[in-house]
Amino acid sequence: MPPQMHKNFRKDNTFISDFEKLTEIGIDLSQQFKGIYAPTRRLGYSTRTLAKIIDNCVSILRLMPGSIFFDDEDAYLDFPSVASLCRDLIEACNYNWYLSIERISKSETDLRLEVNDFHDFFELMQMAKLLTLNKTDFEYLQGRIEEHRVNIESSEIFNNLDKQKKSLILKGKQGMILTQFEIAERRKLNLDKFKGIYKLLSNQTHSSANSIKMLTYSRLYDEENILQEALTAIIVEYCNRFLASTILNVGRIWKIEFAKPESEELVKRYARRIKNK
Repeated sequence: MPPQMHKNFRKDNTFISDFEKLTEIGIDLSQQFKGIYAPTRRLGYSTRTLAKIIDNCVSILRLMPGSIFFDDEDAYLDFPSVASLCRDLIEACNYNWYLSIERISKSETDLRLEVNDFHDFFELMQMAKLLTLNKTDFEYLQGRIEEHRVNIESSEIFNNLDKQKKSLILKGKQGMILTQFEIAERRKLNLDKFKGIYKLLSNQTHSSANSIKMLTYSRLYDEENILQEALTAIIVEYCNRFLASTILNVGRIWKIEFAKPESEELVKRYARRIKNK
């Protein structure tokens, strides 16, 4: 039998209840963009990535026994799944900032969008090959890939990147000019904190020796699931910072006001913490 969720975990954990509130605020913000035309691609990506982020939040909360999205007294905390989704959440928030929020030159913006499109079509091409789609589909994708490759290789910014990064991008193995760690540096986050949390989440995403050992420990020696609950509180608090920062940034670039003062206070409180330890 899996360990049961500690009865007071949800009740006593402010971070979990704040995550629920931030998710609801994000849902309200995301719903305002339905049917709205985005005048630029950057603004368009800000709303699409926000929608993905909010879906991710709801998925996390559905794995949290006692949350407003899922309430089953017999459920247990599926920590590896929560950790994996939390990594996706952080990556999506960084992706939102990278494509839509950071103040950069037009030439760098254009390159980021070209690399994003190139990677998108490259991935579709790989799937087309494996799934043996129609020849016309294959030819269309190949044409789009070549179009974006030419645009990328003509960029001065791209040509100034290091050789390995250029190679990874053109081989379709890297869909962004910056890695997650480089984005964290550009955002002036505490890099040690970011790397530590990211490592913890990555270990749970994959069937690593560390994740298996943690699961074994939980099943054999931690009947009340105290270790995983403590780690969940840490990573959810950290995710709150990214979620709040994304909500604040998207609202600002679209010039949308908060509906309630308490919502604004909660979002700004967590957004301010994103650069802290």
